[in-house]
Order: sequence, then structure tokens, then C-alpha cells
Amino acid sequence: MTHSLCRNPLSLLLVAVMLLLGSCRNSTTNIHDLLATLPKDASTVVAFNVHSSLEKAGCKIDGSKVELSPEMKAALDKTNNPDVRQLFNGEYGIDPEAVVIFIEGRDVYLTGFLARPDDFVKAVSQQTGAPFEGNGVKTSRNYAYKDNQFWISLSNDQTIHSSEVERFLSLSERLSFTANDYADSMVDLSHDIQGWSNIVGIVNAIGLDFQERQFFRMGLETLFDDAVDLTFTADFDKGSFTSITQIINSKGKPAKFLLPADKIDVSTISGDNGSAGLFMAVALPEKLVQEISKHVEGKGFSLLGAIMPMFKCIDGTSLLRMGIDGRIAGLITTTGQNTASLTDLLTSQFGFKVNKDGKILHFSQGEVSGPLTNDDVAPDFKGATIGMVVSPGMNQGDASAHMGLRKISAMLEGYNGSMQLRITATSNNEKENILISILEAGSMPSVPSSRANEFPNEIEEHHSPES
Repeated sequence: MTHSLCRNPLSLLLVAVMLLLGSCRNSTTNIHDLLATLPKDASTVVAFNVHSSLEKAGCKIDGSKVELSPEMKAALDKTNNPDVRQLFNGEYGIDPEAVVIFIEGRDVYLTGFLARPDDFVKAVSQQTGAPFEGNGVKTSRNYAYKDNQFWISLSNDQTIHSSEVERFLSLSERLSFTANDYADSMVDLSHDIQGWSNIVGIVNAIGLDFQERQFFRMGLETLFDDAVDLTFTADFDKGSFTSITQIINSKGKPAKFLLPADKIDVSTISGDNGSAGLFMAVALPEKLVQEISKHVEGKGFSLLGAIMPMFKCIDGTSLLRMGIDGRIAGLITTTGQNTASLTDLLTSQFGFKVNKDGKILHFSQGEVSGPLTNDDVAPDFKGATIGMVVSPGMNQGDASAHMGLRKISAMLEGYNGSMQLRITATSNNEKENILISILEAGSMPSVPSSRANEFPNEIEEHHSPES
């Protein structure tokens, strides 16, 4: 499985759901026991509450079986993705209560508990064509297990060594992830997905070069005081998916946002009648513009430093709309004075037509159109400092355009003196769980073909009393 899949929480949850459907449930499963086998220096830990996700999708869990709801079964019948069908063909004996994915260095692992180890051994051996080998910890290619716990390597080398697992199992409480202050929050699993990342660790894991890391560090220090970790949650509900990410300091509290912040004026957005496929808005009070100008001076932001004087007239909400044909239009709220330099930048460098209406500069490249209107997206910006709303159909080459989604929004909003990122995906059907909507759209994220057969599961259909 490639790293691209591992970086996508939605894809990972869907794979976890597929992997666990049809398995027995062990009510004694304890997420704390899983976290105790994760190294303290893991850069990312993500727990998936598969049990909750399945129940919210209408599936029944009777203590020993997971039965698909008629809606889930019907959605699967509609999918045109062959990988999805292959994923529901076997029996792995995995406890569907919860699984955990963690990253150590650049290695990615999935771990969980086994309800029936013998079934796991049989299913994995058949799929990999290699029997489990070893004493104590037994391995078969990228799979490993010992007693009632399993591990799967999701890294590109597709292998796992018994010595790695032995090290995980021998961790003391002081050296395991249970020593992390956030571990207690994850034990409760009050969300469908709950996770933590160390900012430095994850930046190193994604492979930024030295210059990129320095630029990232300077930007982070400009925005936040003592930003150390990220915490995030996600939930799949009827008609929507919501994820919230917060930046945490070394004391486990929200990291203070250092710049003056204001809220986007929703009335300004709704008042700009029009439509588009993508909307971006930001609240830029004059005080914030001045503060940004001060921070970029002498810190290597040469391009920003050169153009910041042109932005000093900005004071309020700015909006950009992009149509499905790539044309752009929008508005900038200003102080009403000294707008000539900004107007010249928009016309000479970007080719916009600019009209001034009181304190607002309207700019455009012509008629802009798309599936979303200003009134559609204005409520999404409420309470946000900066944000974006996009129609998944904006780019027909993007897989998300075929996932049954109407719009996706990403909003940076104030939270306890800090900022949090709220991501929301809205489906076309508000009455059914968004997991079902994605399945019905017929294009769930694919597992790479070389590994597509490694996550099969037996499905027991949930029949109505009449059938």
C-alpha cells in the first residue's frame, strides 16, 4: 500500500471497515492495550472507531457478527470499482472494535486485535502465498501477529520483521505512547477517528528539504506561539463528514495565535451575487495587514516584502471565486484610500478588470459560473478567519468528483485564543450516512492493484424479516 493511501484518513477508514466486516467482536478490546505497543516517538497515531462507524452506517453488531444494513449492501452492489468487490470476499478473524495506524520515522503500521487468530493465519497465508514463519512473533511478508494482536506494514517496502514487532511488544509504559498526554483522550474514542501528530516529526516524515523546513518553521513561528503537536478528530454522519484539527503547545494546551484575527463578513460574501466552483475568503483587518508587514521584513520573505506595501489599503473581507472554466472574480474590502497601487497590481500583473464601489474593489476576468452560488457557501464561512469551499465536480479528473459529494469546505476559525481547522464534506443525500453515499457513487478510493487482494472479507448480508 502506498504512502498516498496512508495519508488519506478517509481511505484508511474505508480500508479498515472492509478489513473488519464479518469479523467477530471481542467486547474486552481495550484501546489502551494497543497504544501500549506503540513507540512514544511515533510521529503520528490515528485510532479508528470502526464499531461506531459501522453502526452509524446502519450495520448491526450482535456481539459476534457484523451484518450489513440493506442500504450498505445496496450501495456495494452499485459500486463500479473492482477493488471494492474484491475487498469483501474473505474472513480475517479481526476484532472490529478499533484499529490504530501509527507512523514511526517513515514507516507506517496498522495494528489491532484478533478475535480468531487461526482464521487470520489461514486468510493471510492464502492471499500472500507465504506461510507464517518464526517463533513467538510470526510473519508473512507485510503481516505479523503474536497471540491475539496483529500488525500490517503499510510502508512501500511491503515487509515487516519480527524484531520490529518484538520491540513494540517490549516497550515499557514510559517508552510507549501511553506516556503521551493525549493517550487518555484516545482511549475513550468518542469520535470515529481520533489522532495526534508531532509537527516536527510529520514534517520530517514527508521529506521536506532543509530550505522547505526552514520556511515552514518561520511561518509557523510567525503564526503560533510554541506550536508542537496537532490533534484531530473526524466523524461520519448523515449527509456530512467533519474533521477538526487543533494546534497544541508543549503544555498540551491550544497554541496561542500571534496575529490579530477577525471573522469573515458573511454578508459581504452573500452580497456578491454570483456562482463558481471554488470560493476562497479571508478576513484581513488593517491591523493584521500591518502586523504581517512587520513580520515579513528581514525574515527571508523577499517576495512578500516587496508587494506588502500594495496591500496596506486592505481592511476587511476579501473573496475570490473561480469558475469551472478557470476564470476568476472577486472583491477586496479596503480602507477606501490609497488603492491605486493595489488596483495597478490587479490590472497590470493579473489582467483583471477592476471596479471600485465605495470601499470595495471588484475584480474579474469576465463572467464566472459554477455549481455553487454565493448564498450556498456563505453560511460555511460563518465564524471563520480564512476558508475555502469547493465543488468536487470542479475538476472532473479528481476522484473526489465521483464520491457523491456536493461540496467540501476548509475553514480556519478561532478557538480558545488559537486557531483550528474545520473540514466538512457534504454529500448529495442528507438522509444517509456519508460512507454509504460514497459507496453509492461507485468510486471509493482504490487499493493499488498489487495489493488489492490483501484486504478481503466475508460479508453477511442483513436480511429483512420478510426475506
